[in-house]
Amino acid sequence: MSDPLRLGRQSSWGERAGHLKVIVPAQGGPGARIEDGRVRVCLHLHTRPRSSDASLDPVDALCMAAAAGADFLVLTEHDASWTPAALAELRAAAGPEAARTVPLGGRELCLPDAHLLVVGALPPLAPELMGPGQTRALVEALHRAGCAVVLAHPWDVRWQIPPRMAKEWGVDAVEVVGARHREPGDAGLAAMRAAGLPGVAGVDAHHPEHLGLIPACLTLVPGWVRDEAGLIRAIRRGEVA
Repeated sequence: MSDPLRLGRQSSWGERAGHLKVIVPAQGGPGARIEDGRVRVCLHLHTRPRSSDASLDPVDALCMAAAAGADFLVLTEHDASWTPAALAELRAAAGPEAARTVPLGGRELCLPDAHLLVVGALPPLAPELMGPGQTRALVEALHRAGCAVVLAHPWDVRWQIPPRMAKEWGVDAVEVVGARHREPGDAGLAAMRAAGLPGVAGVDAHHPEHLGLIPACLTLVPGWVRDEAGLIRAIRRGEVA
């Protein structure tokens, strides 16, 4: 049975994305790994209709992630989660040109104090955990449910979240490379190192014109990562680059 949140695919990837500037790493290709054996992950991306502020087709996103050499694509939706059945349907719809890339369901939780990227199945959450001053308690609840938690775009003008605060909240990593957001600069990176926080990359794509940014925003994890559980473990351990 088709997922009620349909993929919305109307034409082939080549027809829809012919106008995009696609940057494919020289070492890319089906099943490829970079020279030191690490795995590439696209960690922060939104699609329609599961994110109300996005217009990006999930099939196009998966095909672009594959063209960029990603081994995993984490769909961090705002409004609805991807079920395993829907992810399987997405992979089938993308076809052989995206076979190298495994899509995973995630979420971006928009809180009064911060935005959090969640890797893993989102558990039922008490409404009070989504309120101001509850970020640490929310992160603890997500960890108990077996999820990994990344602080999204903390250096944006709206947030300016210092690394010491991220450390107090207990997040597993901080988004430091983002094609659509301010980056930390030398002082921010030094503060992150002092706080013992690992950094990840994230494109935060919402629309088709963002797809070409994916190759510059891939997070690297150890070569032993082969599935969602392994990716969560790597992020929780700080084995990211």
